[in-house]
This record gives sequence, C-alpha cells and structure tokens, in this order.
Amino acid sequence: MPQHPLIVSETDLQPLLQDPAAMDAAIDAVEKATIAEYQGRVRSANLVDQTRTDRPNLLQIHFATDDSFVTGFQVFGNTPGMPRTNTRYVVLLDAETRALLGIVPYEGLSPVRVGASTGVAAKYLAPRGARTLAVLGSSKQARRQLHAIVRAVPSIDRVRVYSPTAEHRVAFAREVSEWLGIRVEAVDSAEAAVRGADIVDSSTNTRTPVLEWPWIKPGALVTQIGGGQLPDEVLTEARIVLPTWESTEDESTGREPFGSRIRSGELKRSDIAAELGQVVLGEVQVREHDGQTVVFDCGRINIWAVAVTYWAYQWAREREIGTPVSLSAV
Repeated sequence: MPQHPLIVSETDLQPLLQDPAAMDAAIDAVEKATIAEYQGRVRSANLVDQTRTDRPNLLQIHFATDDSFVTGFQVFGNTPGMPRTNTRYVVLLDAETRALLGIVPYEGLSPVRVGASTGVAAKYLAPRGARTLAVLGSSKQARRQLHAIVRAVPSIDRVRVYSPTAEHRVAFAREVSEWLGIRVEAVDSAEAAVRGADIVDSSTNTRTPVLEWPWIKPGALVTQIGGGQLPDEVLTEARIVLPTWESTEDESTGREPFGSRIRSGELKRSDIAAELGQVVLGEVQVREHDGQTVVFDCGRINIWAVAVTYWAYQWAREREIGTPVSLSAV
C-alpha cells in the first residue's frame, strides 16, 4: 500500500537544520542535481504572477523534474507588509506517477540550498590547502555559506567575518564559533576580512560591489550569492564558473556583472571557464596554474531546491517525523 503524503513543518525540521554534519548530505544532494542538470536530464519552468493592485502581491513557482529522481515545485509568495507565514514551500511529487509525496516548508531550507550550492563549488574550486575563509555578511544566509564551505573544505581552520554593524558581526562570530567548533573572528572592515583569504564569500543583500579586486589573494576562490556584489574586474581578471549559462543569462535572476554582459553579447561562452557540472565531472580544469583566481556566481537552478527539499523529506520520512495526510477517499 502506498504511503500517505507527508506534511512537514518548520518545527519538524529543526533537528536537521541544527545538526552541523547534516550539511554534508545537502551538498551531496546538490552535487547530484548539478550533474543531472548538466547532463540534460532535468526539465524546468517558471511562473511569475503579480496582482494589479495598490499593494501588489507576488507569486513565483519554480518547477523542476528529473524523471529518474523526483519532481517538485517551489512556491514563493510575498505581499508587502504582510507576514510570510505559509508562503514559501516546496511540493514534491513522485517522478513516475506524479502523485503527491509531501509538502515541505522552504524558509529554513532555502539558506541550506544556497549554502550547499556554494559548498559544491568550494569542494572542487578551492585552492589546494585552503585555510582561511573570509565571509562578508552576518545574516542567516552568511551563516549557511560559512557552514557549507567549512564542511566542503575541511582544511579551513580560520574564518574572518565582516558586516557593517559591529554588534551583528561580533554576535555572528561568537555563535558560529560555538556551533561549528571553528575559530571565527569579527574584523573591522571588508578589506581586513578579504586580504590574504584563500576563499572569499560575499553573502550580503546589497546589489553593489562589497570588495575591491586588489584585496583578493591571487589563486583564491571568490563566491557571491547575490548579483552585483563583485567588481567588474572579475570579467577580465578571473576564471569564471557559473551554475549554467542559461540561468545566468536570465534577466529575472539579476546575476551581475555577468547577466547583462551575456545578453548584450559582450560576455561569450568562450569567456567562461566552465559550468559547475563540467567541474564536478572533471571535464574542465579551471585553474591553469595555482595563481589564477576563480569566481563562482551562485545563482539558481530549479532542481537544486527540489533536490534539497527531497533530502529533507527523506530524512523526515525515515524518522516518522511530520504529519501523514491523504487527499483521496482511500
């Protein structure tokens, strides 16, 4: 007899989200999804709707399926000034029958997904023997970026963090140090964080550059989670790795300074060192020598959200966590 669909709550997911070692499996899930996307086994689509009112509300649906794996879609709703309760979740479907498997909240999983995507990149693109990580930002997302990178690159033994508010960066450093058992130091400027770092991660919410290129150590890996956070020098001074060419080209994703240059024809495929799937499969050697700096732009491909949510769903199902339901009479 088939299992009933499972409704999982944010409360149900807390043991998973608070376990530092759990990130390893999330990184594995994103890595497998990256390969599936690159090999053409994934189909995806997006729907965006906005009401025509004085206070418009936004609905986004991001669908992806791998017929050998799972099908699902992420729902993102937003109304200005209103709480986000029950507005961000993923619906999982059986890949063969399209029967409902579960509904899983995405508020807590979203930073894990973004972090795991960067974790995959760091696993394959970090310079050899990387020991120092710089994190710009002290948000929930910055926390997950740091988490994923240190799990993916276990040689890291020192982290420097900067964000504009001293109270925030000091609290962030203290809390993450205790949680992950790694030395995290709050510093007084972005430059102090970045200079000499082997990996630099920009996890701010700004759309303007947060660092200067001369601060970057030759051979470092530099990542950004939001578009526009890196200076234009990355276009000519670094080896560029993208999740996919198409996802970066998409105007709605705001992946600057790359997207607009792709659309204008200024940035060509030949200017990109690789897509992430090529790196994971070993098809491209991104660095031609140790002194080459690599930039990874952590955008979005829909299968990543589905893959991470399916991982969380399986975790809950195996532990009999969540609420079974049925929409049918039997």
